[in-house]
Amino acid sequence: MRKRPHVSKGTNQTWMWLDAVLCTLFTFAVAGVLYLLFVNISFFNVFEKAFRDFEFTDLYYAEAMEDRSIADKIVLVNVQKAERSEIAQAIEHVARQQPKVMALDLIFRDLRDPQTDSVLHAVLQRYPDIVTAYYKENGEVHQNHAYFNSKPEKAGFINLYPKANETVIRETSLLEISGHGDTLYSFAAKIASEYDPALLPELLKFNTSFPIDYTGNQDNFFTFDFDELDRDEPIPVMEGAIVMFGYLGTPTGSEFDIEDKHFTPLNPEITGKSAPDMHGVVIHANIVNMLVNKSLIFKLSSFWTYFLTAFVCFVAVFSGLKLHSRNLVFYDVLIKVMQLLFSILLIYLSLLLLKAGVLIAVTPMVIMAVLGLELVGVYKNMATYLQKKFL
Repeated sequence: MRKRPHVSKGTNQTWMWLDAVLCTLFTFAVAGVLYLLFVNISFFNVFEKAFRDFEFTDLYYAEAMEDRSIADKIVLVNVQKAERSEIAQAIEHVARQQPKVMALDLIFRDLRDPQTDSVLHAVLQRYPDIVTAYYKENGEVHQNHAYFNSKPEKAGFINLYPKANETVIRETSLLEISGHGDTLYSFAAKIASEYDPALLPELLKFNTSFPIDYTGNQDNFFTFDFDELDRDEPIPVMEGAIVMFGYLGTPTGSEFDIEDKHFTPLNPEITGKSAPDMHGVVIHANIVNMLVNKSLIFKLSSFWTYFLTAFVCFVAVFSGLKLHSRNLVFYDVLIKVMQLLFSILLIYLSLLLLKAGVLIAVTPMVIMAVLGLELVGVYKNMATYLQKKFL
């Protein structure tokens, strides 16, 4: 009788490592094909949009906001639909409270009534250090009329620039370089540097977008309506603070008023978001609070994201191959359990890192780990078939 060749344990282990590498490459190839189908077949458009608007890290913001305290350095004033003369009076009253910075998330593009315009003009001339706003759209700059533009260098762009093909505001840009080589600062960056001039050199380092560390919605900031600004009563919370004028709905906080409102990770509906949840001035307030408190989030680069995704996929596949080699009766059930465990572990670790100020894109890691485990059986069947056919 012919003896069966002896295969050492070390040899088996070597082949398993090689199988894990090949299965990982096979997983990435299948993922690439599925992605192309997913993107190019119109039937999947609705699913593509749902995945595009979702990140697992949104779970952190959706659940952790209850632990956030009031941002006591920032005060919001809702201008609602006030006339320009009323806005001027409100600025006067706020100025008497001696805030450190005043900022207007408002743009007065045209001249209207000469009387009300002159009142606003006079107030803006009286307080020239007010930070003002402009925005860029289709190559055009939309800014205050020259009559109201006392100090153009105090203006910052209010464009929030969500990531390509996304509607959720998760990241922000602090500066841009104009076509003339000038450094243009965002509205939030201007406010933060007015509050603490020492921040300006630090801001110059952020020439790319980075994640917003959300403090909370408008409930996490001191907020006032026009009718709450009693012309005789002092407002202690404004002294030495940053006071930002902007639109917060009519009435304040109305969930049905979506003017200048955007989707953020704080939206209570994590998937299938039906309505935007945060006004622009509140998003800017979150960015300012992050800057003045230096609670910046470090985002893992694309290179390290791809590297970790490949590594996680390899570990998942290697674990699946080990399980497959034991010829267990309940293999199909156990592989599903393993997929669940990998998903939970990866999401949990990503949320812990986010809490520590490090953001990693965990979604591709979860997808590749789950897909890799799913394809272990397919890979082994393919390998067995090819061995029989060609060896």
